[in-house]
Amino acid sequence: RQDRDELLEAVRVQTAMTHNNPAVLAGAAFLARTAWSVLAGAAPQAAMEEALEEGVADIDLDIRLRTALESAGKDTRTVIGRFGQMCGIASALPGAVHLISTYADDPKTALIENVMAGGDSAARGLITGLVLGARHGVDAVDRAWLTGMRHYDRLLELLEA
Repeated sequence: RQDRDELLEAVRVQTAMTHNNPAVLAGAAFLARTAWSVLAGAAPQAAMEEALEEGVADIDLDIRLRTALESAGKDTRTVIGRFGQMCGIASALPGAVHLISTYADDPKTALIENVMAGGDSAARGLITGLVLGARHGVDAVDRAWLTGMRHYDRLLELLEA
């Protein structure tokens, strides 16, 4: 938990096993750097800006992520519609960045708006939940959303490890 370089290498290796694509590898590194900073106390917006400043190894994704950061506060359904509702990295990650930027202090609304934006919301939701969960913790969402999960107790154990 204390070695950022080790995390980034683990993210690269794991991602390459199933998605060995330059844009996906760049997106995974961006997300890992963002999550690391948020867990260390940075605000999500600042963490994403810092991760962008470190560089994104895919220029097209870099541009889309910068556009997503600038979209904070705009209508979510319109923004996600423009990025695309698909689960590919070029659509899902910018859509999640918009959600995180727009709803940084309201994870529940972020997740609801994600679903309401339509399309393949799972990847956007995973990313949004990861970053906003790192910021706000497990109590940020309605407990009923969690307790109905089959492995809820095991997930809590892992979070406390």
